[in-house]
Amino acid sequence: MTEDAFASARKERHNEWGFRRILTLPQTVERQALVQEASVRPGLAPHERSALWARAMTGAQGLEFVVRGNIELEGRVTLPGNVLIHPCFPLRVDGLPITDPIVQALLKMRRRASFIYDGWLRNTDWSTSGLRTLVDQIERSLSTFCLLARCTATWEPKYELAGPSRQSSYPLESADLANIERISSTLGSLPVPDRDAIFRSIGWLSQSLRLNEPTASFLMSLLAVESLARYIEEEASDDSLLAPLRAETRPRRQRRAEQEERATRILSEMKADPLGAVRKAYFECAVPIGRLLRRHMEGVLGPADAAVRLLFDTSEDGSDALYELRHVVAHGALNVLSASNRERIQQRTWDAERIARRYIVTVLKLALGLEQSGGSKLANFSIDPSDFQVPDERMYTGPTEMALHYTR
Repeated sequence: MTEDAFASARKERHNEWGFRRILTLPQTVERQALVQEASVRPGLAPHERSALWARAMTGAQGLEFVVRGNIELEGRVTLPGNVLIHPCFPLRVDGLPITDPIVQALLKMRRRASFIYDGWLRNTDWSTSGLRTLVDQIERSLSTFCLLARCTATWEPKYELAGPSRQSSYPLESADLANIERISSTLGSLPVPDRDAIFRSIGWLSQSLRLNEPTASFLMSLLAVESLARYIEEEASDDSLLAPLRAETRPRRQRRAEQEERATRILSEMKADPLGAVRKAYFECAVPIGRLLRRHMEGVLGPADAAVRLLFDTSEDGSDALYELRHVVAHGALNVLSASNRERIQQRTWDAERIARRYIVTVLKLALGLEQSGGSKLANFSIDPSDFQVPDERMYTGPTEMALHYTR
């Protein structure tokens, strides 16, 4: 049955199984109109738009996609939802020379623990809701591997409208390295609790940049802010260089004594309603982190600063405040298998990262006098020729086997 499904799917696909041909420019007016409509249709997440665009470019009756994962399957499989997966590597290497490019590709996959598969899901509904269902079905099918062991499987459309997401590089100059040296030297001379708190915050931001999953990156960027803000407000000693940045200027010991006294009085006066007493004591004596964080950020950046508004206020276009979105993510209320939800977070990740970096840099400037020199950094990107469209397929001389293309 599985082989019949793969044979039937081949008739509806653009590529043979395990191959990725370069795309050619649409030649007919009808095809050009379909490509234009796919490019501008509103309300589509990137994978949804790429699925519609690839269908317009190729005429395929479904979505071809590439899967990367640390799972080594024994052959073709049909996953739940009729998602077809074809291994892009030889299942047996007996008799093949070690110098064979396909064998070398398999060895690379094993060294990297990242095996390449050619995926397919047939589709007949190309409406916006149909595209959402198509993309979400692939996500759901691949996510179930995690129930077996520490198995991961990620995917992307074989053809993407804007090209696949690529890492950027940043050229640094001597002034940048001098900044790093000055910061490291100054932090090294701080008391251990202050130094560790600042590096903990920097660590959260650094970790957020290493991750490809937008929800995790988004949350870690905001943790970089919360971590340092909470330390300054609640844990730093009164003689710390960070203490002047507190929104609450009373000494920590005095504040704690007043909170304990108020809580004791409330609990004593409301013995007939113990649950009500606990609630009242909490809201009057323990400042919620969100309220504390806002007061702190307003003190460090200014109450009218754009970063403060992005963090705590709903925008004019109805976009959620970053801190409200943070609660949705942190409490597990967001369906991360939904492409539209991940796009919603992806669009806000840059805001969270930018605010975290600016907050840390501002703290270093105000508390330690560390002001960075040099301007903003511009990223460098490279484009793979295989992402272009050409008039004639014969113009492309690169690899078309997916095993070779995705292990370069």
